[in-house]
Amino acid sequence: MVRVNSAAAMEMRPPDSEGRTTRVMTFDVVRGIAMLLMLVSHSSWWLDDLDYGVAFGWDNMIVPQLSLPDSLPGFLLQLATPAFFLLGGVGLALFSEARRRRGWSEGRISRFLVVRGVVLITLDVTVMNVMGNEPYYSTHLSVLTGMGICVCLMAGLRYLSKRALVVVLVVTLVSTQWYYYSLTASGSWPQEESLIRAALLAPSVEDLTWKTQFPALAWLPIVLLGFVSARPLGDGSKLALRLGLGCLAVFAVNLLAGDVGGLYPADPFIFGKHPPDVGYLSLYTGLTLLLIAGMGMQQGWQQTRTAQTVAMLGQTALFFYVIHIRLIEMVSPLIAPLEMTALERSVLIVLVVLPMLLMLCRVYRSLKRQYPESVLQYL
Repeated sequence: MVRVNSAAAMEMRPPDSEGRTTRVMTFDVVRGIAMLLMLVSHSSWWLDDLDYGVAFGWDNMIVPQLSLPDSLPGFLLQLATPAFFLLGGVGLALFSEARRRRGWSEGRISRFLVVRGVVLITLDVTVMNVMGNEPYYSTHLSVLTGMGICVCLMAGLRYLSKRALVVVLVVTLVSTQWYYYSLTASGSWPQEESLIRAALLAPSVEDLTWKTQFPALAWLPIVLLGFVSARPLGDGSKLALRLGLGCLAVFAVNLLAGDVGGLYPADPFIFGKHPPDVGYLSLYTGLTLLLIAGMGMQQGWQQTRTAQTVAMLGQTALFFYVIHIRLIEMVSPLIAPLEMTALERSVLIVLVVLPMLLMLCRVYRSLKRQYPESVLQYL
């Protein structure tokens, strides 16, 4: 959902390279699908009688009440976050590759990424905390902060060899998951208030000043996975399929083993999201990779108007993210009192907000292309 990936993808379509264009289009479409899933998920935020949440987190310690078929939409909507971080890593790799072709030095690329990461964090701390209605906190760090920190870290990590990056990926993944497992096994969670711990490693219900949800180190392995595998993922190779099936195999083995490392071991189908546990990461990263594989195999469909529209949402991901919350907040008080089921009101919110988003995102994309060297390049 972060503009790092979508901006990079949009800016890197060399006119003489059909293969690169197809690969980037695949990522744009998948990112656009993730944006639509996020829109549906957030459409319930100002509806008191509907909650798509099916995951557990140390940020609030509220256990979701699962039931079929009511919880199925929530399980599907969880795909959005892993898709954002995975494609964020892909976008960083493609951005670096494109800028090298333009003659940028490695230092200039890294400086740009640091600025972009800081911009994401600044947007999260400022713009995203200007909310007129509950349930948002006035001091809330969400996905933009997690991604922004990852982008800043990748500005340095990208100098490492691919093999070294894989080592960093594995070490970071094992270390963070072991930390979560150790606390869960002891029946505990982070007990002290700490902004640094919350932003980097794990949120806690004890964090009263700044509420966080997406600790950077927990998501860095997913960004690294996208970065090291960016080139072959969307070019028709079978890597996305193999990686996706591999992730789902990890999920299945972990589930059969009793959901080792789950934040809520009492129920293996209640995944931990804040921070993400093994089950959540393996399942939804695997499904995202399979979606990339599927879109890569449907190159004819990518030329349809529907695909182009979805890709446009992926190309304006950060703008979409900021604006969609504002529009939902504006529309929800008008729809919430209607005599309809909660699900029908959620769908109606989406149907009202989506046309506005399509129009605004199309205008924004046009401005960004018209002024490629403006401040919009960082968004």
